[in-house]
Amino acid sequence: MIYALLLGGCLTDEECRRSVDCQLRGQCTARQGRCVLANSRGCRRRPECLARGWCTYLGQGKGCGQGSREDCARSDLCRVRGACSYVGKPGAGGRCAVETHADCAKSTWCKRGGRCRAGDGLCLPGPESGCRDSVACRRAGLCAFVGDRCVARRDADCEQAAVCSASGRCSARKGHCVKARAGGCALTRRCRQEGLCSLVRGRCKATDHEMCAASVACKEEGRCVASAVSRRCVPGSDAQCAASRQCALRGACALKADRCRPRAMVHCRTSRGCALQGKCSLGKFLLLDSYKLRPLGTWEGCGATVDEDCATSRACTEHGRCEAMPDGTCH
Repeated sequence: MIYALLLGGCLTDEECRRSVDCQLRGQCTARQGRCVLANSRGCRRRPECLARGWCTYLGQGKGCGQGSREDCARSDLCRVRGACSYVGKPGAGGRCAVETHADCAKSTWCKRGGRCRAGDGLCLPGPESGCRDSVACRRAGLCAFVGDRCVARRDADCEQAAVCSASGRCSARKGHCVKARAGGCALTRRCRQEGLCSLVRGRCKATDHEMCAASVACKEEGRCVASAVSRRCVPGSDAQCAASRQCALRGACALKADRCRPRAMVHCRTSRGCALQGKCSLGKFLLLDSYKLRPLGTWEGCGATVDEDCATSRACTEHGRCEAMPDGTCH
């Protein structure tokens, strides 16, 4: 712009509208060789228009500000906090505020936290329907409007909430969902997956062999009995390991140090890992970092030790990965 003035040239409105200053600062009008902010059209280009409702040009030296209900309604202040009403003289730099329940009804505060009621210039918790329709109800059981907040009032609200299935907090106490009874653990996702179905000192633990046997951990990893030491489900026999999905997938068919692992060559050769990836031999392999550049240690299990392991696998026949690598994979 300085060079344009020195050379006797001048900027045009079109050149200003194509400039970075127009996109970021709303300086879209050419005036005395410079791009300047001169109207509301420029204000509406600025990030502050959507963020704070500063979409109206208030005059030279004053810049952009909140000047109408439309300014407020398009802003993040309205979308998030419910400040959708305009208070003040139109075009004169008033402010965005929470004035009605309707302002709050579509806000993020209402949808997430049940704050759907206008009061004291803010969106406040309530009414009952606001709490019950909120994310806080579905996740934390805060479904009832009591006093001036959304709370957990009934066990039923907690039982249908995510905190019950995730962590066993299935009983309503003092406005919150808590682990108050053993039955709460039995309703959790971790009970179904890990067998952690009994309440022990405020935590869900595995104490029942039957619960472990019914868990996903038993079917997937052979962890079918409750350990009295760790209070978790662990493998109890070779038979449980052999019946697990991990035996079929990667040869983890025998009990070794409280885990199902491959113990004989036949475990590897009959696994799907052999047929699909060439992991047909029992051995010790390099453990590499995620970029496969730096060794981090070693591991024992089923892997490819020689090229013949890879040769008959789908990794070789379909993808051309026919060479055994030190980390037990075919490349």
